[in-house]
Amino acid sequence: MKCPGCGSSYADELNSCPTCGSANNDTFTGRIANAVDKAVGPGGVTPGIVYRSRIVFKRTAVFLICMFIAFLVVFSIAVSKGVPLYIGVFFTSLPLLFLAAAYYSNRKVSQVDLGNPINYYKEQLDKTYGKRATKVVEGMNLFGNEGVGLQQGEEIVAFASPVYRMQSTVSGPGGLSVEKYTENTIVVTSSRVLFLTCALPGQGLLLGGGSQDMINDVVKRRTLQELAQKEVEGLKIGTISDHFPNDFWIDRKALKEVDYLKYMGPAKYASAGAISFRLNNGKKARYHVIEGSDMDKLVSIFNAVKKMFMA
Repeated sequence: MKCPGCGSSYADELNSCPTCGSANNDTFTGRIANAVDKAVGPGGVTPGIVYRSRIVFKRTAVFLICMFIAFLVVFSIAVSKGVPLYIGVFFTSLPLLFLAAAYYSNRKVSQVDLGNPINYYKEQLDKTYGKRATKVVEGMNLFGNEGVGLQQGEEIVAFASPVYRMQSTVSGPGGLSVEKYTENTIVVTSSRVLFLTCALPGQGLLLGGGSQDMINDVVKRRTLQELAQKEVEGLKIGTISDHFPNDFWIDRKALKEVDYLKYMGPAKYASAGAISFRLNNGKKARYHVIEGSDMDKLVSIFNAVKKMFMA
């Protein structure tokens, strides 16, 4: 078929154009992904989770208050019959402790700034990990608070989005914390590999132990592809864009090896595969790649890079 975005030809079964990344909505998986994306809404999953948490808190509060009243009545009678007072106080206070914990959790989640995910993440990042955004990581050059742009003479070869970094992180007190890694787009240039974040509300957050980035990468893949496409077009014309402080780049000469694993069977409908970048200094970053066409692009490009820089 011909791509409506750039006009190039590619196989009908691909979910997106391998040249420009435009979505192919004519495939079965493409139609499903498009329908899910629209059903979730423009803000991704986080607004719905925040709204749901408020409803759950209200229901929980009513239940715990009723439990407190019931315990108060029961143990008041029990104490009058000779049960030690401390037992009555202990059991009667339990619903109040649970209510306080639920209130704290709901308050934390309700304070999430859905309108400004980058600034909110920066604030929470400093609270959780300290001034991590200002540190220099050997081999992985953090953009920090600087804007992202191309260097002189640098050209974009290809990009892949969405991707998400494989990690193990748990949410903090109140069911809200920040992820160490937020990047969901890989941009390969003539001299570097850029790992960037195209932000939806709640980007970089863990709510109730759930990674907002990981869920959005799967259910909002079409929206993220469109955001990444705009990002790439902006970079090509020299735009300097604001980005998450954990976004970074690796010089292609610093790459020791790039490994990949393509998923088969039912697993491929959630993720096409995984790609791993290992640096000369031993550091490693591994990503799930959502779209099969993105996986093929990256494998092809880095096989060529191995011949050029990793001989």
